[in-house]
Amino acid sequence: ASRLATDWQWVNNRAAGRSNIMLENLSAEKGMVAVQGPQAEAIVSELAGAEVARLGYYHCQQIEIAGIEALLSRNGYTGEDGFEIICAADRMATLWEILRTAGAKPCGLGARDTLRLEMGFCLYGHELDENTTPLEAGLGWTMDLEKETEFVGATTLGQLHEAGGYRRLRGFRMLERGIPRSDYLIVDQQGASIGRVTSGTQSPVLDQGIGLGYLDRGAQKIGSHIFIEMRGKKLLAEVVKLPFVQAGVKKG
Repeated sequence: ASRLATDWQWVNNRAAGRSNIMLENLSAEKGMVAVQGPQAEAIVSELAGAEVARLGYYHCQQIEIAGIEALLSRNGYTGEDGFEIICAADRMATLWEILRTAGAKPCGLGARDTLRLEMGFCLYGHELDENTTPLEAGLGWTMDLEKETEFVGATTLGQLHEAGGYRRLRGFRMLERGIPRSDYLIVDQQGASIGRVTSGTQSPVLDQGIGLGYLDRGAQKIGSHIFIEMRGKKLLAEVVKLPFVQAGVKKG
């Protein structure tokens, strides 16, 4: 949503001069709500039919949910099993109330952000921006660097992959009590800067401070000890493998 104008302009720039492409911006006409958590399948199935349970992870289908035409996809931004439902914007308030009546409970962006951080998911403006590559962000799996068709950034990304040595996004957990925050400096034992925190919070599941940050080469190994500068103190942390907690998504 916050990137709507920028992304729309980018798509138009890429499509310029192509007579076989027609673009239409439907953003204002559509709304989306995410139903996430252990009861998501039961709630949505009750409203949309038992076939919803057979929908695979990262698959989608057109459905009718309580009389509302919608696109249902089995994915989300929480690490839990669940669905994202897209329908006409003028039906979204009605759908919201139907879901609440069925047992879904409203959840704010703060809770959503804690869940995505426990999974190590990237957030634009924190882990991602226009100066960050998918390789640095740990999203290399989304690309095919051997693809025969040229794509945006392919040459640069191929060169970066071949050269190596670039900074990498890593997760870390605090070994001393403290909550890391965005832009806190990450240093080594001698106090030299080796990176910065991009996101951090107190994990309700782990009862421990956790965070994501970009680390220079030499500090990226899982199990390495690093220090987070907080209010003039260096607090010990450990680089860990993501996700911080086990995912609850249904991939079968």
